[in-house]
Amino acid sequence: MRRHLSESEIRGLYDRLAFSYDPWGMLTESRTHERVLSLAGISPEETILEVGAGTGRLFRQIAAANPAGLTVGIDISRGMLAWAAAKMPELAVQGRLHIGSAFALPYQDGSFDAVAGAYVLDIIPDESLVTVLGEWRRVSKAGGRLLLADMTHGARWYNRIWGLLYDLHPKLMGGCRPVNAEPYLREAGWEMVERKELSQFTFSSEVILAKTIA
Repeated sequence: MRRHLSESEIRGLYDRLAFSYDPWGMLTESRTHERVLSLAGISPEETILEVGAGTGRLFRQIAAANPAGLTVGIDISRGMLAWAAAKMPELAVQGRLHIGSAFALPYQDGSFDAVAGAYVLDIIPDESLVTVLGEWRRVSKAGGRLLLADMTHGARWYNRIWGLLYDLHPKLMGGCRPVNAEPYLREAGWEMVERKELSQFTFSSEVILAKTIA
């Protein structure tokens, strides 16, 4: 059975990794961020939540695409959010960043037109995925969109290297292991619209667009 890091372990780990995370992200995640944005279909004056906003690389791009709306980001790591906040002053947009947990979002039911989560589900234990996706469904409006990007298994032998590193020691991969979110979506109140796998620097990711089940 795979060991998963606790929330307190994740918080401490990413506080320490915050200063060095962006180079890793640019090397392995930039293509998935582009795909998320292309699928997002952001309309004027939307309310958008990014869970696990991290250092703000994707958050900044979402906020820039939503200048007349409200973009909110949440993360459990103060260190990561400090870097995200430093990226925001140049943007004349409504971008708000908060400390908080993906398990218990401090927002009312039906608050958001879209929820994004990039490299969050791959940290969360399998047995908690429906709970977390259900919480994200709770804060979504009827017809709301879900945008996911996570580490996945990949089709090539070299894609498996990263999962082996996780099995060796979870902290080597920042607590991230390969996942396939699709089986958990419907149980949590989401309907799959599209799924695509992308590989960058041998690191394989899945990008998913889903919507709330009517």
